[in-house]
Amino acid sequence: MLSPHRVLLLTNKQRGFFMAPNKNIINKIIGKLTEYGIQVHKYYRVESKNHYLIWADYMAIAYKIPEKSLSVAFHAATKPDDSATIILVLNQIEEIDTIEVAEPFIHDEDSKVVCGRQAYVIYERKKAKETIQDFISKRAMEQILYEKDSTTFHC
Repeated sequence: MLSPHRVLLLTNKQRGFFMAPNKNIINKIIGKLTEYGIQVHKYYRVESKNHYLIWADYMAIAYKIPEKSLSVAFHAATKPDDSATIILVLNQIEEIDTIEVAEPFIHDEDSKVVCGRQAYVIYERKKAKETIQDFISKRAMEQILYEKDSTTFHC
């Protein structure tokens, strides 16, 4: 049984494709993402690990050069159907042999990256906090709008 955080799709070799390495693979990945309305924020080569890292909306993508594979980590707030759509979009690139889905991530209050189940815990806390703040803000606005004597204000 596959782990819920590590899904392996059919490789291009299994689908019958075999292509020589392409120097413009990063441009193809970025082009495919932007074609479907996904904004790429930055990308760079990580020499020590021999891969490229691409930061885009909802995700971080690592393209491993020797393996010709992608590892996609989605933000904890990404909906499953959006994740599936993005994987299908990336799967259209024939030069990529393998696509794996890595653990989800989120940035905590100290701007550190947190991965795995803890990312979902932090996301749920943030979502609850924002929901409460939004409710309080709306209630305060209602009080202001329904105030009968708006010429006075007492604290």
